[in-house]
Amino acid sequence: MRVAVRMFIVALGLFLPALLAAAPPPVAGASPDVVLSMQGNPATGDPNDLITYTIWLDNLGPQDAPSLWVNDTLPLGTAYVDDTAATDIPAPVFLGRSVAGNSIDIRFANYPAGNQSFQVRARITLSVTDRQVLTNSVHLWYTNAGGVPQPPATVTRQTTVAIPVITVAKSGSFVAPDTIVYSITIGNTGSASARNLWWNDTLPPGVVYSRFRGSLLNAACTPLGRWVNCTMVVPFTQTSRTWSLEATIPSPLTPGSTIVNWVFVNYTDSDGTLLGERSASAPLPVETSRITVAKVADASRTPPGGTIGYTIFYNNTGQAESPLVWINDTLPRNSGLPAVTVVSATPAPSVQTQSTVQWQITNVGTGFHSVSLVVQVLPALGDGTVLTNTATVNYTDANGNDRPGSRTNATTTVSVDVPSINAELVAARRSVEPGGSVAYSLYYNNTRLALAASVDIQVFLPRGIPMSSANPVYTSNAGGRFTWNLTSVGSGEHRIQFVTTVPSDAVIGSVLRTTVFANYTDDAGTPVGGSQAFADVTVAVEVHAAGPPWALIAAGIVGGVIAAVIALRLYLSAIEQTVIDEVFLLHRDGLLVKHYTRRLKPDVDSDILSGMLIAVQNFVNESFIGEAGLRKEGQLDEMKFGQYRILLVRGKYLIVAAVVSGPRVEKVPAQIRAAVEDLEEALGGVLEKWDGNMDQVSPADAYMQDLIAGRYRNPAKVRRGNH
Repeated sequence: MRVAVRMFIVALGLFLPALLAAAPPPVAGASPDVVLSMQGNPATGDPNDLITYTIWLDNLGPQDAPSLWVNDTLPLGTAYVDDTAATDIPAPVFLGRSVAGNSIDIRFANYPAGNQSFQVRARITLSVTDRQVLTNSVHLWYTNAGGVPQPPATVTRQTTVAIPVITVAKSGSFVAPDTIVYSITIGNTGSASARNLWWNDTLPPGVVYSRFRGSLLNAACTPLGRWVNCTMVVPFTQTSRTWSLEATIPSPLTPGSTIVNWVFVNYTDSDGTLLGERSASAPLPVETSRITVAKVADASRTPPGGTIGYTIFYNNTGQAESPLVWINDTLPRNSGLPAVTVVSATPAPSVQTQSTVQWQITNVGTGFHSVSLVVQVLPALGDGTVLTNTATVNYTDANGNDRPGSRTNATTTVSVDVPSINAELVAARRSVEPGGSVAYSLYYNNTRLALAASVDIQVFLPRGIPMSSANPVYTSNAGGRFTWNLTSVGSGEHRIQFVTTVPSDAVIGSVLRTTVFANYTDDAGTPVGGSQAFADVTVAVEVHAAGPPWALIAAGIVGGVIAAVIALRLYLSAIEQTVIDEVFLLHRDGLLVKHYTRRLKPDVDSDILSGMLIAVQNFVNESFIGEAGLRKEGQLDEMKFGQYRILLVRGKYLIVAAVVSGPRVEKVPAQIRAAVEDLEEALGGVLEKWDGNMDQVSPADAYMQDLIAGRYRNPAKVRRGNH
């Protein structure tokens, strides 16, 4: 063919000059004028589609074009099929064609005036991609009667590929020792639907199809043993669908082996042309039981005598439960001797000695599991002592075989330069009637000189019990949990006060337990410890007795005051003047407003003061709260202890408890009453609705300081508006 073309061209070169010489001379001012145009069909296509290009050659004349060439460069991704040039524009005008790959050259001679056309056809191949643009380019060259080349012309037409783009993904997991669930996700991200789509899921040996979980999503599936064949009954559009296939394991598989599940997807384009295959696999390791151990300490540093909380996790990451798990915790030692003592262990251990704590746990299922251990560091340990706690876990698998154990450590360093904060929760009442309120004092005292950068306190109230007020106000609350995020907590006594309200439908006899957790850091923000406390209050109907149980009250007050007096070491001089040493100013609900002192040093006597406050609050709870207490407004209660007494006076909104010393106390009650009256007259509106905000009652300081200083010995000088 190519030899014939070459001979044709050579002959054309030899005879073309003679032909041109023999041709009649052109008419002056006239030449051929050929216009090139083209149309392509279709505008979009997919593999195996035919694209038909119609090419028009319109010679506007008036002369023939002695020589005319057309070159059609077909798009990449197409293949030449045929053309109609020889039949639509026959010889002698049609001279011949040559095809080289996607380039087609067609030659004409003496192309006459007029508009004629022919077609070129190309087929889209499987090599194209979605949204690929196929551009066909046609070029025209021709000469006039004098053999002079005329301006060339070029036209292009485009066809866009639209095919489905199929992806497949597969995953699997054991949901039971003998059950696997595989997920098969097939998606189409292309610009056209897949007319046909079918897939085959080949399960691993030893695994048998059980069922599909959920809808088949327009798929028709036929299972047969390990094989599941599914075919979409509707075209697969631009979407993503996930099937869940459940398979069973009739006989146990070999532990340590890996099983692989494969899925193969085949599909066609919109007119049924097979486009290819996609596949995905899901390997799964076969295990029975697999126990791993991890240990966490709640503090990296702790003071001598402090506590450390350990959590030991024994997680089963296998596919079956372990019949038996042994956990052995070796407690820290120092110089060969025990360095800690066990405070608590949850659950109760099987064996506990000075050096080890052991648990034997049966039927440990898959998932996360833990035991906890709290120890107290011996107070005699030196600064910098490193305490290492080691936990070892051994277990049997589901087949009863002993499996290799694992070990983990947790270390904590003893440091004297860390705070030590203990939580203590005190309820102002031991019982409360339905609809009543309970005031609490929460102490988080730092008994060491080191600063705590942060203290996180969480109070958990009983279900259905609201918090009506708090001082300071909590940082956040959610579902009965109230949180205070406190910062820079130095050495000494610290307190939060809050009040709760008991619903009117509370069950008589029920116990309301309020629980407190306090976790804290050192000055660098590193967690170093925590503590827990709780207070119980019983819901009971108030009983109005003929009179208060003075004997019991006296016994309680005597014990508390004697202990306070001995510890405070108040050596009274033999002077005749009676003085007030301590004043506890309380709200009518028993909540402490403020403490005032004459002689005590808080850094030395903080524990004694706390004990005295508790004794006073208990006394107030027994004698002053409720309807019986309202009838005692303005009255005096007292208890003598040689030269010392505690005098308690109730006003309308306040209760004052004063520790007095001296031989003559008969004038002191009048002084206390005068101070209470002045204070309530000045702050009555605030005290009636007081919510615990200390700033609102700060003017009380002047009245109580005047009372301690003895200025109320002459009440006329200080009453009525001088504060």
